[in-house]
Amino acid sequence: MLPPQEVDALIESSWHHWTQGESFSRNSLDRLVATVAEHMQHERSPDAASLSPHAERPSPPSPQMKKEDHDHKEDGHSRSGVVCKCGQIHVRRGDRVCRGPSPTTDDERGIRAGDLGTIARVGAGQETVIVKWDRTCPDKAHTYTWPDPDGLVLCPALFGQVAEDVAELQKSNGLSSFAAEESLRRVHFDLSKARAEVAWVCEKDLRNPPKLYHHVRVLPDSLLVQQWFDAIPPCKCGQQTCHGGLTWSSRADKHLGREAIVLKIDEKDDTVLVETVGPCECKIWYPCLAVEPVYNPDLSFKPSLTVNSRVECRMEQGWLPGIVNEVLWNGLDRKGPIPYTVTLDDGRSVNVPNACLIRAI
Repeated sequence: MLPPQEVDALIESSWHHWTQGESFSRNSLDRLVATVAEHMQHERSPDAASLSPHAERPSPPSPQMKKEDHDHKEDGHSRSGVVCKCGQIHVRRGDRVCRGPSPTTDDERGIRAGDLGTIARVGAGQETVIVKWDRTCPDKAHTYTWPDPDGLVLCPALFGQVAEDVAELQKSNGLSSFAAEESLRRVHFDLSKARAEVAWVCEKDLRNPPKLYHHVRVLPDSLLVQQWFDAIPPCKCGQQTCHGGLTWSSRADKHLGREAIVLKIDEKDDTVLVETVGPCECKIWYPCLAVEPVYNPDLSFKPSLTVNSRVECRMEQGWLPGIVNEVLWNGLDRKGPIPYTVTLDDGRSVNVPNACLIRAI
């Protein structure tokens, strides 16, 4: 009966003990049950029968969550694509969408109903969105009006959703959904040809390495990512309390399929630290293979300001003056996760996450 944060901590601290350094399997269940039993309401540890679907479950100690709360995000608003309690239909960068049933336009050549894509940018006032469809040219994106309450053009999609032919191709091999998508792309999405081709390639042949401070998407394939977590070699620090490497957790699983920014790359064990974008901003370590670079319209950014430029930044109190300390973006070149850092005249140092929040004076 622990709160969610303590459940995550329990899983992260116990995972190595449960799995004994291997993938989670049937042999891990007894150790998991023994650990969980210590936190059950009953003083006596339950036997296996008490965990059956027909066993009586203890009632939660806190008031029951309202049904609509299951769709709420960390900022208090409901998930994208549905009407929120505030009356708006929200959308966030990194959200997944699929093409609705309405006829496509001339500009949407090659896009079909049911195709999957990602929100790459949200316009002012959430009135427009830029969508990068999974199967259009790498540098091609499309602008749409938002919201679309009937889902005729843009329908919300789950972070873990993959195309049907990708799922079919994955059944015959151990490829990730990203690798399967790339394999299909190379043979113009001919499933039979892709099945023949994948016998001669491995996962890394179909993947692109992440770059520092660039956008990536975390694989939606839970079991495969878990295997890569478990394959990370133990840490060599020698401390008894260190479980070594990366530890798979519910927190890592929760963020699968989401977009993120690469903050660090550890070449010693081939892992990356990312910060998620969209409904939350969580920092999590993943194996490098668990992330894939994605389309980012900000890569065309060319700075109009220089170090020591006098500027105004849009703050909660309005536009406040300051001076540019750093220019961190210049096209593909990235020296940090945001374009500018500024020192305001009142002495505060601020990070400027978007160029629309800063202007020259």
